[in-house]
Amino acid sequence: MQQLGMTDMRKAGFTLVELLIVIVILSLLMTITVSIVVGVIDRARVSRTKSLVQMIHHACVQYRDDFGLFPHGDSSKDLHLYLGRTRTTVLSYRQDGAPMTMQKPPYLEFKKDMLEGDPSSTYPDPPREIIDAWQRPLHYRNPGVRNPKAVDVWSDGPETDSEEDDIGNWGEGS
Repeated sequence: MQQLGMTDMRKAGFTLVELLIVIVILSLLMTITVSIVVGVIDRARVSRTKSLVQMIHHACVQYRDDFGLFPHGDSSKDLHLYLGRTRTTVLSYRQDGAPMTMQKPPYLEFKKDMLEGDPSSTYPDPPREIIDAWQRPLHYRNPGVRNPKAVDVWSDGPETDSEEDDIGNWGEGS
């Protein structure tokens, strides 16, 4: 069995400087990875909210096509009430005067993660606020100010203190 000398032991391990260099490199890689992941998550939230706003706008247009006017109200809770419920339509009346009805599906099927509050509560009662990807309520205005021929549906976007990043149906028309 050969015994290692002092010079051989020194060559067998890492110096403190080498360990610090490895730690710095790993830290830089982690920082880059985290910043990329955070950017991807932010873009996904913006994309999800844009899709939600567009779906709600199109559901409002369908509602207007059926009833001649956009849903009443000034909050996303009102939209949940008007767009998220099964509708009963009277087709005709029988000879005895009783109505013959047909159930129509909601204009928009809301997933539980799109609505504020406890997801285990009875859906769709009571009406709840529709929330964006940042878990904040969407806004609804009828008649629209930024979309004067229709309604305004928008989210405050990632930053609530600035209108520059609002996500809305501006320019969607009717």
